[in-house]
Amino acid sequence: MKRLVSLTIILLTIFSNINLFAYETNISVRNLYILEGDIDTFPITVYLTIEKDTKKVYGKYYYNKNGNFLYLENGILGNENNVLLKETITENGNKKTTAFLNSTIKNNLEFSGKWKDAKLSTVLNFTTKPSDDSIIQFIQTKIKKIETNNFNILSQLPQIYNPQKIAGIDIINKKLLELDTFDEDYKKLPLYNTYQNSNETEISKMYASYNTYSLQYIDNKIISLKNNYFEYSGDTPRGNTIITPLVYDLETGDLLNKKTDDLFYRIDDSGLIELMREKLIKDADGSSEIYIDFENIRLNNNFYVSKTGINFVFNQYEIAPYVKGTTILKFTYDELKPFVKRTSKFWYLFD
Repeated sequence: MKRLVSLTIILLTIFSNINLFAYETNISVRNLYILEGDIDTFPITVYLTIEKDTKKVYGKYYYNKNGNFLYLENGILGNENNVLLKETITENGNKKTTAFLNSTIKNNLEFSGKWKDAKLSTVLNFTTKPSDDSIIQFIQTKIKKIETNNFNILSQLPQIYNPQKIAGIDIINKKLLELDTFDEDYKKLPLYNTYQNSNETEISKMYASYNTYSLQYIDNKIISLKNNYFEYSGDTPRGNTIITPLVYDLETGDLLNKKTDDLFYRIDDSGLIELMREKLIKDADGSSEIYIDFENIRLNNNFYVSKTGINFVFNQYEIAPYVKGTTILKFTYDELKPFVKRTSKFWYLFD
């Protein structure tokens, strides 16, 4: 009888724990479309995202002439495939509304309508659609997340739509799947489980991780992504963010930003170092004092490609204390051109 009671207690404990840890994973899907067209007579490139379940629409675009992103926000796709988007920019840390786009999105993904400046004094026609010449028309991202009082994890899984069965793109998609953090972060759930069904939300009892991606640049040769991973474990007074740029060769699937030696003739070129130091000092309000070992800082292989140039990322603690945060140094193609190898896979961007 005692054995039966003991066995019953053990089984109840096991099933109780299984239910305790079995939190529902919410899965959603969004598509990011690469579109080209014009506002009036000015050529633009648009990265437009549509969430399948919520019908939310947002994204960013740039005028091909200058390459600087303008952001599109607050759109909801209506029953007639109509959507009103707000255009914004951020200057000196302040977000500013610059225009509104009253538009429709047709089944062939033609995104068109009226562009109106913020004062509604200027109205221009715009039309964009997927480029006939582009080998990539959209990227589908599966988003997995768990949200409770004290435990929140989110992981994005981007996959490039590849109807042409290009081998390099298949390789990239496989590599991106291998970067998924969801299952590994989910294993940390039992450590925070005690507080899930309580009203306690003490910050020391919380865990959060967010693994996200953003498209920075794409053409028929490369795709440039920025991976942002944030984690807060409650064991430290602050969270930690790690940015990992990923620049892939679409033909071979190779990761291209593995070594700065593949980009520059010499990473220790005095002219390149001087240019870098000028940008570091400007980024720190005119002083080099905040940097750790300033004289020995060199550009790293943590860089991504944009329409306007190449941007180098120094993560928290890498070259400065936490208070400095992430440092991103932005170089135009003209600035870096004298130091770039003519044999580099990136040379066509400079030529």
